[in-house]
Amino acid sequence: MKTRSLSLFVLSMCAVMATTGCAVFSKGRSQSVTVRSVPAGAVASINGTVVGKTPFKVDLPRGDVYRIDLQREGFDNKSALILPVPNEYEERYLRWGIDYALGAMTDLSPNELTVTLRPTYERSETGDRFESMSAAVLRADALLASGQLTPAEHRAVVDSVIETYAK
Repeated sequence: MKTRSLSLFVLSMCAVMATTGCAVFSKGRSQSVTVRSVPAGAVASINGTVVGKTPFKVDLPRGDVYRIDLQREGFDNKSALILPVPNEYEERYLRWGIDYALGAMTDLSPNELTVTLRPTYERSETGDRFESMSAAVLRADALLASGQLTPAEHRAVVDSVIETYAK
């Protein structure tokens, strides 16, 4: 009788473990993140280490915070953050300590990062915001004319400039 009770207990524990799962096995310790810039070809560094030019994919450990710095000649430098956020395993009734230790209880957000760079331009000496905005748009027009920007990238850059000055 004791062996039957023990067998039933072991079987029920196996069923509980199978239904809760281990996030390390199902999600993995790292996550693939895609980084893009408009325009493409910006040199990217992650937490101070140069990793290549945009667009690219990189596998990053899930539990850390990452600062992405983008630089491209003729454009202002821009930074963005990729942060760990709780995933669906955080809501499970049974959780395993190893999942927390290895970061599998989190997902990196965003997993697809697109950053629009603004062209550098001469700042207006008079402090006129309209002159500054016009100079930025003219710089984007020059980059389009020289072939350094595609029409879609030009549109995104001009929209970014207008959004900046509309505030």
